[in-house]
Amino acid sequence: MTAFTGWGTGGSAPPETRPILSGVLASAIREAAGFPELRIHDLRHSFVSNQLAAGTPIHVVREMAAHRSLPVTALYAHASDEARRAAAQRLEIRVGTKAAPVVDPL
Repeated sequence: MTAFTGWGTGGSAPPETRPILSGVLASAIREAAGFPELRIHDLRHSFVSNQLAAGTPIHVVREMAAHRSLPVTALYAHASDEARRAAAQRLEIRVGTKAAPVVDPL
């Protein structure tokens, strides 16, 4: 992973995305924690992805993450194999091709 070096062509990040800790101190903290390449954005990405996987409505996650639009939040939605199987089971039951109960991956 690489560190954030600028936002677009302007070269500076919006205040809410600027590093909380930067430079030597941040590197030392990340190294001591066992995550030498971890960025704050990685934590943000994990938070949004896990909220969506847990079933939190996308419009709620958008607000929590302060994204400007739903398509930005949707970029974080990674369908797991279990979620795809559960969705297929729900459709099969709905159209009457399968009578088995839906197994919720959550």
